[in-house]
Amino acid sequence: MINKNELRYGSIISTSEGSGQIENIYHKSADVSYNTLNGNRLIIQSEFHEMQHIVCTPYWLELLGFEKDGFGGFNINISHWVDRLKIISFSGDYIYLREGDKNKKRHDDDLVVLWNNDLRGKIPVHQLQSIYFILSGKELVIHASSSSTDPHFGR
Repeated sequence: MINKNELRYGSIISTSEGSGQIENIYHKSADVSYNTLNGNRLIIQSEFHEMQHIVCTPYWLELLGFEKDGFGGFNINISHWVDRLKIISFSGDYIYLREGDKNKKRHDDDLVVLWNNDLRGKIPVHQLQSIYFILSGKELVIHASSSSTDPHFGR
């Protein structure tokens, strides 16, 4: 079950209808939009107790625009600086903010752990979306080309 205070517009969650995105939030329910096989969007109102977390997996990370980093992790850029990048990295049980070269992890990179799986449990997609938004000021969304053909996203 998902609590109302965990959600915001665009949060990706799962219901009995499939995976969808929050469109509107009410007192005890929310409108959830789903992609249909013919490419349309269907909106169904679901109660919070019917909603489930979607755990971050490599499949979902790639769908959200993360790229494999060659070290067994996934990265997404959140800002370009003159000669360094700020990157959100997902590495197994951790999400961390790294400042450094995109493809060259170095001992002098600055790291801040944002999520520790040992302490908090598995990382839900909608929580990763919130972390990304807080750090970048942008929405982390499913790429349209992926979601239209994705059997896991929608009905």
